[in-house]
Amino acid sequence: MIKTIAAWSIALALVAIPAFSQDAPDSPQASTGTKGTNVTGTVKTYEAGKSIEVDAKGTPHRYDLSKTDTTYTINPDVKVGSEVQMTERTDAKGHKTVMIEPYNAKPTRQ
Repeated sequence: MIKTIAAWSIALALVAIPAFSQDAPDSPQASTGTKGTNVTGTVKTYEAGKSIEVDAKGTPHRYDLSKTDTTYTINPDVKVGSEVQMTERTDAKGHKTVMIEPYNAKPTRQ
């Protein structure tokens, strides 16, 4: 009986160790060194595939969507005047990714 309890205790401890590790190896930030920022603002101008400008607390953020060295993902619901959240990430190799999507300040009740 004591051997069974000891065996189960050791098995549970081994299973729990990865859950308490600080940076999981599967984490994109841990393995790639990704750096990024999140900003909210209002879309001032937007031409699909060409350019977008977002005003974030008086600071303009302009993006040339035709640039090939940056990956842009823009939600189809984004339009001039809409509140958006911009997420910019740069991976360890220097490749920049920008995601722009509608921003809802109030959580939705379900």
